[in-house]
Amino acid sequence: MNRKPFKANHWFIKQSNGQNQTSAESVKNGKRHIHSPTFPTFKNTEVPFEQEQTGINKFFTPGWTGGSLISKDVKKFLAVLNNLHKDVAYSFLNQANLNKRLKAKIFDEFLSFAESQAINCTHMDDYPKFFKELKDEDSAYREPLDQFINIYTFRIAVIFLLKIRFISVILKQTNQKFNIKNLVYPNSYLTGVFQKGSSRELKAKSLEQNIFSWYKPNENIHADLQDIYAFSDNLSITEIIKNISIQSEKILNQQNPYSHALSHKNFGLFLNSLLINFPLWLNTFNHRFNSPYRLSNDGMEVISCKFDGNFLESLSLSHWLAQENNQNIKWEQILCPDFKGGDFETGLYIKIVNELQFLTFLAQIANKQGRNSIDFVSKVVRGHLYNRKNSNEVQKSLLINDVNMTHSTYDRIILNITETPKNNVQHYLINQIQQNSRDLKENGLIYLISSKKLFVHSQKSKIGSLLKDYKLEGIFDLEQLKGK
Repeated sequence: MNRKPFKANHWFIKQSNGQNQTSAESVKNGKRHIHSPTFPTFKNTEVPFEQEQTGINKFFTPGWTGGSLISKDVKKFLAVLNNLHKDVAYSFLNQANLNKRLKAKIFDEFLSFAESQAINCTHMDDYPKFFKELKDEDSAYREPLDQFINIYTFRIAVIFLLKIRFISVILKQTNQKFNIKNLVYPNSYLTGVFQKGSSRELKAKSLEQNIFSWYKPNENIHADLQDIYAFSDNLSITEIIKNISIQSEKILNQQNPYSHALSHKNFGLFLNSLLINFPLWLNTFNHRFNSPYRLSNDGMEVISCKFDGNFLESLSLSHWLAQENNQNIKWEQILCPDFKGGDFETGLYIKIVNELQFLTFLAQIANKQGRNSIDFVSKVVRGHLYNRKNSNEVQKSLLINDVNMTHSTYDRIILNITETPKNNVQHYLINQIQQNSRDLKENGLIYLISSKKLFVHSQKSKIGSLLKDYKLEGIFDLEQLKGK
């Protein structure tokens, strides 16, 4: 994403139809001066907001292009996902490729699921008992066990398809010959492309051995893998996220925590632009913020961002829609997101899904940024890892393999707290800020999104204590914002 001077009044400048100005010119002393690009507007260029809608158009959201309507490729995607889900469930129930360590971790995942569903499983206190109950058709825990099997194996199927989507982009952009083995053994292929110990090594949670990575497709599913390889490029991230979310809701028989207001592209553009431009704006008033980590031999800067709080799935969709909207711009900085929650709904699964989307997106935009796909993916991901694991400027000369892997720190933390307890709201918000500040780099920024006011007179003493350790840089009050 381009780094551009922050000019708030630019949001209100109207452009004539067909214009998409990214720079401004002025004439001074007979010479033409080209200024750096101004802060981008959030108007949808396909249907300008100021254009009066007539006829049937007035019943639709301006700029809507029918992206949420189901397509033929989505139907194919759901069919393949359904077949893959059944195959994963069959393999799991037959305990294929499951060693003791993996079984213990799957049991931990079940405990997280049970906690999220308020299920009492006190008699299943270790993984051998869990897998024994799993095989017992008359188990007293049959219903929650079946529900866990259903959602767990579904998540494995989703992650497997997203890996194939990533491989599909790599193969097609590098003109490699298709081989079904690359899809049957995705981790093996990817570790071959991004070789361990090489300059292309890719350290990503989604490519490590974990509870979602043990599955190997049976031969009767190979034709489906070829199908998903063929049309995966045609699937938008909106189609993928919304459809897997709907399927998850059906399995759990409950509505996922989702916000259509937060999942909008324009909200993503607004937030992503602030992540880059707000510190620049503050620096013009003599504030000092650390320069983002710059990739070696490259002008692009990495900004490591942590997303936490409520509606992570919605925030992730708005982020990716905004990034895709700006993919044709020559980027000077790149936002590298980690979506990190602590429960069954927003834990490892959400992190891996968004990490695979990030890898795929990097591969997709590489050529548009004038770079080789494989080199670009590995360089950005390694830069993001290094930036997260090193907060000390003195350590910047160390090799990537020497990075301290125990803790991550971020340039930006986006904390969405829109669901709060009825009592002690301010105390809850302050506690969330303090907990997340442990992951913040020195002179980093926390962006708190909340529907509740933090600064109230009755909490003056608590707020005063907070401001001794943190400096308030700005407030964006959207309370009076109305309409779509």
